Amino acid sequence: MNGNSAEALQMEPRFRELHGIDEWRGVMDLYTDIWGVPLVSPELLQAMSHAGGYVAGAFLGDTLAGACVGFLGTNASLHSHISGVAEWARDRGLGRGIKLHQREWALAHGLDSITWTFDPLISRNAHVNIAVLGALPEEYLADFYGEMPDAVNAGQPTDRLLVRWKLRENDSTGTAATQQQPAPYVLRNDDGTPVTLAIPAGATAVRVQVPDDVTVSREQQPEQALRWRLAVREALGTLLRDGWRVTTFDNDHCYVLEAS
Repeated sequence: MNGNSAEALQMEPRFRELHGIDEWRGVMDLYTDIWGVPLVSPELLQAMSHAGGYVAGAFLGDTLAGACVGFLGTNASLHSHISGVAEWARDRGLGRGIKLHQREWALAHGLDSITWTFDPLISRNAHVNIAVLGALPEEYLADFYGEMPDAVNAGQPTDRLLVRWKLRENDSTGTAATQQQPAPYVLRNDDGTPVTLAIPAGATAVRVQVPDDVTVSREQQPEQALRWRLAVREALGTLLRDGWRVTTFDNDHCYVLEAS
């Protein structure tokens, strides 16, 4: 962290749309710092913004600390494509804050929902997306982006959960409605590896656990991280295809699903 970043951390977050070539370059540089490769160009951001897309930033003081880029989707929705926060500015609520800014933007533009994808093994993102915001998974996308060379995704399948945040519903948080105690389906062993159990006959709710912090496994135990990837892909992918629905993400790092 440099001196400017340390000073910026003392400031209250601000969120606003971005405009102009200098701010587009700022987003490109921010994303390059996060992912290690340039994911967007100023020219692309100019075109997306001019065509009615969403390009916004999270600021601490005058410093761009986070950014989000989205484009219009089908059925009156905004698809939030890339969102990132600088490492030095994490745990300041910027990710949630920019989602709330997105919500106000979408409603002002007559949209009903926001969709986005995230890695289902990243428990902190699952917690914010599902338990805090109330965006619920609709589809499991195996290796959605294929092989990616960036510092975050390199060397692993790019599985994603597609979630939809319905903006006009009164209850905007994911809560389990079932009265049945969810049966364990995928659990974490004492050695940190996943184990998949049989779903009991007649069960109408199950739990699929993910690691507390899979980024550590990716760096130190990549084979274990891959085992988690495949176990969660099989469990969540199969359940969602069979009509089960995710109702929440609990404090034990578990997706809770109900039979439809």
